[in-house]
Parts: sequence; C-alpha cells; structure tokens
Amino acid sequence: MFKRFQKQLFFCIAAIGIAVLPSISVVASPSDVVYPKSKSRQDVMSEYPLQLLQLAIDKSNASIALTPSTKYLPEKRALYKLRNKDGVDILWSLTSEQNEEDFLFVKIPLFKGLSGWRVPLVSEEHQVPTETIKNLEDLKEYTVIQGSDWPGRFIFEANKISVHHAYQEKSRFEMLCKKRGDMLFRSIVAAGSNKSMQEDYGVKVDTNILVRYPSAIYFFVHKSNQELASYIKIGLEAAVEDGSFDQLFYKLVVPVIERSELNKRVILDIDNPFSPETMPVSESNLWYRLDAQNRSI
Repeated sequence: MFKRFQKQLFFCIAAIGIAVLPSISVVASPSDVVYPKSKSRQDVMSEYPLQLLQLAIDKSNASIALTPSTKYLPEKRALYKLRNKDGVDILWSLTSEQNEEDFLFVKIPLFKGLSGWRVPLVSEEHQVPTETIKNLEDLKEYTVIQGSDWPGRFIFEANKISVHHAYQEKSRFEMLCKKRGDMLFRSIVAAGSNKSMQEDYGVKVDTNILVRYPSAIYFFVHKSNQELASYIKIGLEAAVEDGSFDQLFYKLVVPVIERSELNKRVILDIDNPFSPETMPVSESNLWYRLDAQNRSI
C-alpha cells in the first residue's frame, strides 16, 4: 500500500513539474542566435551588417542575443554550417538562385546594392591607362583578377571579359604585381580594406572607372527557422519605414564610398545573368543612387 502511495505521489509531482517547466522557460534568458565570426570587426563589411541585424532585432522586440561563432568562418564554410544546422543560425551573403533555394531570406538589400558596385585596384608600378576606358568594349581589352569562387568572377566572364583568378588574397595581389592581370575588382565598400597588404604590394584604388551590376546581400537563415526569419523581416521593414535603416547606412557605409568620388568616375553597367528574378529592383528606396547625376541602378 505504501509503495503504491509512493508511486502515485511520484507521478503527481512529475506532472506538476511538467506543467511548471514551460512557464519557467518563457522567462529564461534570451535565446542565442549564432552568426559567423569575421576576421575583424574593424571594417564596415563586418560591422555594419551586425549593427543592422541588432537594429532589426530591437525593432521586432525579439528576445534574442547575438553570439559570434567560436572561431572565424569563411563564407563558404559558414553557408555549409547554416545549411546543416551546425552551429550557425544566421548569416549575410550575396543572394543567388541557389542560396534562395537553400535558405529562408529577407528580401531587403543590406548594402542597398553596393555589393555590385566594383572598383579596380591597380599596381602602382604597372600603370594601366584606366582614364581611356569609356565603355564595356574598352574594358574587354584588359584582364581582370577575381577570387576563384567570387560571384564577380562568373559575372565578368558572362560579359566576355577576360578573368584570371586565385583563391588566396595574397595570390591575387601577387598576380597584379607580376602583371598576370591588369585590375583587381573589389566591392566599393571593401576596396579600401587591408591597407597594409596594399602598401606591401604597391597597390592602390583606381579613381577613373566603376563597374556596376545588379546585386544584393541578404540575411539568410535555415529553412526550418521561420520564427527567426519573421523577426528579422518585421524588424528590417520597420527600420526602413521609420528611417533608422537609412540613418545607420549613411552613418557607416556612405562615408566609406564617398571617398571614392563616384561622380567623377565613368560607370560601366554590365549584366548579371545570375541575379534572381525575385530581386526587388523596382523598390527605389532599397537601393543607393547617384542623385547628383540622376543615375539609377
């Protein structure tokens, strides 16, 4: 009889415990959302998306704590880990048909399309007469350097522009200095980074031309993480609506690109046959524009 009473008492206590646990979990600390740790948070390509992500979380009133991965993750590795739910919950990357098929994404270009604005780095020793380049046909007379797995490599090749490529940044700078290519194109936002390597190899940012194609960087999450995607979408849309998105963009990103004197450059627009049809190109408030010359992307 006593044993039966003990057994009944145990199940009663267990039932009470189960009923209490959910209410305890609700008031627990905010859930961690892990993003890929970058090499450095000193450059705008790393710091700006992270601040924008925090802004979206704040705007959506989500109980989320952002946490970097334990070690630096290259983009390709980070995408693999996100796809396999292996320690990464969110990342920002160039959109593509493949990424949009593999993940949930928020269709708001974080850099307002500047990921597709490319300026060339050139060797100070081997002068390239970029001031004579006035159109795409002029550019085709030269060989550009790209990362082997960069989307830009395949976009240039699709436009019939000669490309030499390498995986390592050091190798790309060496190719430029040894005249195995004429120009190393990088995003206008990232062109000024890694100044020490530019100085070591005698490389500078060219001031005469800019190549432009449709491109966007989005936030991506795992397909099963609908809740996180919804929070980010609600928060970003609120930030766009109340102007805080633009405020952060003009605070962190615009000063970087203004040093490139865009209005003085010849702009060469090329096709991006790999851009998804879903890209919101008609929503003008989501893209950066050169108002002074009334150019639009």
